[in-house]
Amino acid sequence: MNFFRYKILLQLTLISLSIGGTAYADSPDSVSQVELPAQTIIGAKEKKDNAAYHDGNDYKEPAYSRLSIPESSKASTEMITHKQIERMHPHSVLEILQRAMGINYTYQGVKVRETLQDRGGDNLGLIIDGSYIVYSQQARGMLSNLPVSMIDSITIVRDSTILTLGPIEAFKSPTGAPNQGFVVIKTLQSAQKTRQLSLSTGNFSTNGQSIHIGDKTDNGLSYDFAFAHKNFGGKSNWNNGYDYNAVLAKIGKTTKTTSNELSLYYNDGSSESQMGFVRSSTSIIADPNYVAEYDPVKAAILGYNFYKHWSNGSTTGFSLNYNKLDGRFTAKHNGIMNNTTGKIFADEYNQEDESVYEGSLWHTWQTKNSVTKIGMQALKWKSPKGAIYFYGYGPFDEQIYSAYASYQQKAGRKLTWDSAVRIDRHHVTDSTEKYSGAGDNPKRIHDEWLGSAKSIALGAAYQADNTYKLFARTSYTETPPNSYIVGDKVVGGKHKPDFSAEFDDDKRLKYEIGVTANYTLAFNTSLTGFYYDIQNDKSAVKQGIDVNGNSAASAVDSYTTYTQSNVTRKGLELSFHGMLNQYLSYNTAYTYFTAGSDASSALVPHSQYTMSLMYDKDTYSGALSVLHVGTFKNALTDTTNVGNFTTVNASISKRINSNLTVSIFGDNITNQHYATNHRDVDRPDFTGAVKGYWYDVGALYGVQLDYSF
Repeated sequence: MNFFRYKILLQLTLISLSIGGTAYADSPDSVSQVELPAQTIIGAKEKKDNAAYHDGNDYKEPAYSRLSIPESSKASTEMITHKQIERMHPHSVLEILQRAMGINYTYQGVKVRETLQDRGGDNLGLIIDGSYIVYSQQARGMLSNLPVSMIDSITIVRDSTILTLGPIEAFKSPTGAPNQGFVVIKTLQSAQKTRQLSLSTGNFSTNGQSIHIGDKTDNGLSYDFAFAHKNFGGKSNWNNGYDYNAVLAKIGKTTKTTSNELSLYYNDGSSESQMGFVRSSTSIIADPNYVAEYDPVKAAILGYNFYKHWSNGSTTGFSLNYNKLDGRFTAKHNGIMNNTTGKIFADEYNQEDESVYEGSLWHTWQTKNSVTKIGMQALKWKSPKGAIYFYGYGPFDEQIYSAYASYQQKAGRKLTWDSAVRIDRHHVTDSTEKYSGAGDNPKRIHDEWLGSAKSIALGAAYQADNTYKLFARTSYTETPPNSYIVGDKVVGGKHKPDFSAEFDDDKRLKYEIGVTANYTLAFNTSLTGFYYDIQNDKSAVKQGIDVNGNSAASAVDSYTTYTQSNVTRKGLELSFHGMLNQYLSYNTAYTYFTAGSDASSALVPHSQYTMSLMYDKDTYSGALSVLHVGTFKNALTDTTNVGNFTTVNASISKRINSNLTVSIFGDNITNQHYATNHRDVDRPDFTGAVKGYWYDVGALYGVQLDYSF
């Protein structure tokens, strides 16, 4: 995108903000503290509790919240409600997200456990109860053991153009690729008196217990307390068991002029690292002597949110959040010989701790037809010794300082448009060249500004008639790469690290258009198409080579080399949904993606679809879902594909009386041992442990009792 086009976008945003800034002083007494109509309208066609489909219209976040989304984003936003989660009986949050439209989920095995990507391979930011979680081992640890019984809703905001949610730039991203979007998770919050006890048991020695007690009184006081325990023994010889004890506590007070909420989440558990298997086998382990686990792994989130409602539609918001993950990684080598040195590997005992401090301050002006918001956010990430492959090269201490502004205007009865701008400054207090290859004495980085990430976005929603609604969004984003990633050069036909290579900012121009059509109660549809023009996209060329381009003798001598190129990504997201009658609802979703001839296109499944049914009549309820994921690769050097699988989940519940419900459920009931991760290449010093397939465990089934008291 040239400078002129960027300047036009910036001028439009500044003009819109200036319009918003003058709209409130004229008649301050005429505007009450109300939601912008476009922010709160919920389609009457599918708002029943047993609906199988929920989009951004059901995401009931107040317009004055920094987590609210504009009208133009609602068609491409997907929401999973507490009722849906209860019907699905998923065994983890990651399973829920895997079945969301277009999400690419991979199970990685040993250290890098799971990844979640959307629309072509970039990571999704994670927000739990307003707290920003760094997408690293911290986010993976939080998601792996977060009890599904404690979740009120999960919202997938599919694009990164919603600039008030969190930073564009991601911590620990060597290439400068921005967050593709956000997963916003809200934990339980009672709207009335709640007393719920649940007991469950299943195959693979699975046992779970949870309790939730909460209430919201007439004087605005609310509280919630929840406890959950789960133990999964795992499949014999797979080393894939886990267990946890989790506690959630919330207390809040709401008056006509203020709102306060204090929340605490704590989880103490352990998690084994599943074995990798040789091709086409779920019994022959690639290296049975390498046994790893995280024990213990402790997660904590502490948050405080405050709102002050001034007169005439003006609200100030303030939040403080702290989250921390402490994990002790243990790897027993059991006599494995180092192929390079000829000595036996020493066992690993790594204390991988990460913490994030966050503060946000914002102000919102509302009229009956507009919302203007300005805000600031500060994030601090610390890790004393590092985590995953960077363990031992700490301390790490980095910060992102952000400022943003957004405006939304309802123009007449049919059109709502919005604009936003954000800038992030990334500062490193203390770090190391953690992406360029460690070496025996990696260079330390002190007090360095890594550049600014900038984004500007425009959007519009148009209600053509009672059936059709049109959406359009565009954005431009610049994010700087880390200055210490290493280039790639070819010398004598061999790839070698290029330490003098310079990389340009990642520049992304995004377009998104969509339409929703509400034909009848039984048949509705939505279609979204996206096109991303990416300049200077960074991708890895070689991994695990030394300064001479040979296979590195050990991890400390290993380099990953990068190159940059221009890439075009495009795709579509299509869904059909409705309520066939008052008891039965359905949703089908199809996603297509391609990056054209670019090599990275092979790293993402080109097609993916989900289908789901929800049923609720009298004393019976149930759910059925199908997921199909196409073929893809984990790395360009892989010679074998993964993916290409179809799984089926099902559950049925019987309400015995007004207090007791019994459920039977099964995940992957056709017992598919599919793989989403594979490694073809051995480390030179370590045969087998990072090679093989990480298969799904297969069918999971169980029984659950829910008792209200």
